[in-house]
Amino acid sequence: MGAIITITINGTQTTASSTDSILNIINQYKLNPSSVIVELNEHIIKKNDYETTKLNENDRIELIRYIGGGACQNNESTISKTIK
Repeated sequence: MGAIITITINGTQTTASSTDSILNIINQYKLNPSSVIVELNEHIIKKNDYETTKLNENDRIELIRYIGGGACQNNESTISKTIK
């Protein structure tokens, strides 16, 4: 078990272990890794790197997932921030 660190997920400050990976965070929120885009400190993380990307003190994470559904105005994709 690693040290307890402070991180921010979708604007909400929380704690995690320094041994946690992006994949651990995705799993904690019961999200499907294949349908989530992760931004870590303003950089998009490749899905192949979710398991190996470890968290650091004061990291800022944005979890974004696509939501399918009906027609979108102006043919824009629907993107929803998931965590509150």
